[in-house]
Amino acid sequence: MKPTLAHSKCNLNKLTRWTVQYLALFFLCSCSNQWAVDTPSTANQQATLPSHQQVLASMHKVANWQLPKINKLSYLPEKRGESLQEKRWMQSAFYLGLTEIAERSNNDLYLEWISYKNKKWQWQLGPHAYFADDQLVAQTYIWYYLTQQPEQKVLAPTRAAFDQVISNNPNHSLTFNDDSDSNGLFACQARWCWANALFMAPASWFGLSAATGDPKYAQYAHKEVKATLDYLYDPEHDLLYRDSRFKNQKDEFGNPLFWARGTGWGFAGLARMMEFIPTEDPRRAYYENRFKKIAAKLKSLQKQDGSWAMSLLAKENMPQPETSSTALFSYGFAWGLNNGLLNAEEYQATLNKSWALLNSAIHPNGKLGWVQQVGVAPSEVTYDDSQIYAVGAFLLAGSEIYDYQKRLNI
Repeated sequence: MKPTLAHSKCNLNKLTRWTVQYLALFFLCSCSNQWAVDTPSTANQQATLPSHQQVLASMHKVANWQLPKINKLSYLPEKRGESLQEKRWMQSAFYLGLTEIAERSNNDLYLEWISYKNKKWQWQLGPHAYFADDQLVAQTYIWYYLTQQPEQKVLAPTRAAFDQVISNNPNHSLTFNDDSDSNGLFACQARWCWANALFMAPASWFGLSAATGDPKYAQYAHKEVKATLDYLYDPEHDLLYRDSRFKNQKDEFGNPLFWARGTGWGFAGLARMMEFIPTEDPRRAYYENRFKKIAAKLKSLQKQDGSWAMSLLAKENMPQPETSSTALFSYGFAWGLNNGLLNAEEYQATLNKSWALLNSAIHPNGKLGWVQQVGVAPSEVTYDDSQIYAVGAFLLAGSEIYDYQKRLNI
C-alpha cells in the first residue's frame, strides 16, 4: 500500500549509541509476541487467515530476529560478504520490508533504524548507476520523503542518477550475452533485461515521478518495463523467464524452466509499480492484464503445502517448500485483493495456504527458514536456510495481509 503514516522525528544521536547487542535485547523485551505463530504441523489445517493482530505478531517475530543480526549475518552459509554490502539489492529488499512494518507497528525502533541507515548512506544509490539492483534502495528513500522528511536532499542523489540514465538512454539488446565486465555485470543489465529487475528498479522510477511531480521518470519506466515484459513474458504459460538464457532450458523433469523467485520478483514488482500508476492512466491496463494473467497461472501451480516449486511447472515433483518466492507471490495476491484486481472468491484460499506455509517456516526464535540462497535457477534449500531478502518479502506480504484483515475487521 502507499505510505500514508507520519511518525515523530528520530533521536539519531541516541540510536547511534546503541549496540547491536542492545538492539537484540530491546526487541526481545519490547515486542511481546502474545499471538501464537503456526507450526509446521498445523500450517495447512488453517482454513482462514489469522487476525490482523496475529499477522503483525508474525511480522514482529521475524523482523525482531533479523534486525539485530543485519550488520553481521554470521548465519549465512554463502554470499555473506555480498549480503553485507549496504545499498545493494539484498539489504535494500530487507529495508523496503522494514518500511512496511514501521508503518503498522507501535515499535518506533523500526523507523529509527531506517532513519539512521538512510542518513548514514546520505541518500545515495548503490555503486552502479544503470544497474537495477542498485536502484532498489531508492524505494526506501522515496517512502521516507513521502512520510517523514519531504526535503529535496532526500531525493537529490536519486534524481541525479536517474537523470543521467535518461540522458544516455541505453539501448542495448535485452539478450544476455557472454560479455560481463570486471564488476560481473552484463551489457544488457544497463537495461532491465532480467525478471528480478522488474522489482528492483521500476517502482523507484514511478515513485520518483509521484514524489516530484516530474513525469519523465515514469515515462522512462513505462518504456523499459514494456520492453522487458514483452521480451520475458511467455504467453503460452503466462510466466516470466528469469532472462533470455532460460528461454530454451528445461528443468530436470523436462518442463520449460520458469524459476519461481524470478517470476516472484516480476509479479510483486508489478504490484509495486501500480502503487504509483494512477488508475485513470490508460497505460495501467497493460500492467493489470499481465498481473491478472500471472496470478491465474500461479494459482493453478500452487502445491498442496501452500508453496510453489522452485521450477514452477514441476509442482509436486519438487516437494520442498521455498519461502522467498512464496512470500513474493503472497504479497502480490494480497495486494491484488486489496486493490480490487483479484476476486476473493477465487484467490482467498491460495493466500490462506501460502501465508500458513510461510508461518510454518518460522523457527521458534523468529528465523525465517526454507529460503533458497542467492542464485538464478532452482537449487537446494533446507529448513535452516535464511536470507535477508526473504525477510523483506515476508514483511511486504504480511503488510498487505494485515491491511486486508484489518479492513474486514478481523
